[in-house]
Amino acid sequence: MNKAENALLAKAHALYAKRLTSSDYSAMLMCRTNSELLAYLQANTSYAQQIEKISGSNKMTRARFELILRNAQLDRIASLCRFEKLIGEKLYRYFIVKNEIETIIYSARHLDTGEISDLSSVPPFYKKEQSVSGEELSYARSFEQLSQALTGTPYKSIVDSVISNKQQTTLAVLENALYEYLYSRTADTVSKSFKGRQREEILDYFRFISDMIMIEALYRLNSSYAFGNNYKANAYISAVSAFTPEEKRKLAESSSGEEILEAVNSSCYKKYFEKTGGAPIERCTRKAVVKMCAKKLRYSQNPIVCMLCYSTIAENEIKNITHIVEGIKYNLSPDEISEIIVKGEC
Repeated sequence: MNKAENALLAKAHALYAKRLTSSDYSAMLMCRTNSELLAYLQANTSYAQQIEKISGSNKMTRARFELILRNAQLDRIASLCRFEKLIGEKLYRYFIVKNEIETIIYSARHLDTGEISDLSSVPPFYKKEQSVSGEELSYARSFEQLSQALTGTPYKSIVDSVISNKQQTTLAVLENALYEYLYSRTADTVSKSFKGRQREEILDYFRFISDMIMIEALYRLNSSYAFGNNYKANAYISAVSAFTPEEKRKLAESSSGEEILEAVNSSCYKKYFEKTGGAPIERCTRKAVVKMCAKKLRYSQNPIVCMLCYSTIAENEIKNITHIVEGIKYNLSPDEISEIIVKGEC
């Protein structure tokens, strides 16, 4: 590795070392008010600077809290992206596109709620690079207005293709289309920009992440929705996958959540799912992803893989903290909240 690659690897490891520990989670789970939680985060964690920006914490919404912490995460990832640009690679664009897609999905999820937070509030690195206007998206109140807000971006045609079939215009279908765009585009970039073992290790990361999204989408489709085969044809079947064609066929043809898990347990992901204990599928996939990323961060010498894995660990932390906020809101016990979060340990 050259000096720039070593710098990126060291930076990823340094950020990972600042992750929340088991003792942090134990202390946070004992907090009974948002004020107590914020005080702990400010006094004991790397989120101190961001917590200082929060006022009126007892009336703070989950959306507002999540936005502030998410921007803290984006700032850290941006610092890694700058190193990656110095190396001369282009994978930093993955984070830009991913953030754009997550902003679109967030806007779509809140079209009729009027509870959208300040989507224009992103770190300068992202604002400079992205084509999506968070401010315009925040005013959208329908899929048609969402499409209009995306004029001039590559996402407009994706949204238009979804809303063209009004019977299937759902958030799930939109998410599937956007994620397929993200991972297909990124895999193409990786295949063109990297070689040999480095390329395969990077692709393995994206196969894993994309496959977990596919498992979740198919499981929810079979367990929670009563749509016909026409809808099922739009389910997220990733082209960027570690599943064999036969395994993907079995997954696509599964008619229940149990059949999904049976197919997964016959694949290369068996070790992650054979002991689910009846946990919700989102918790199972998150645990699998966090376990994979923690292991890579400890043992991989591939700076790009470590950058990607750190970003995933950071995202998981944000989810954990917001779950704790929700647990406090609904007066859940520490044990009940603990069953929701996924700690970032190997």
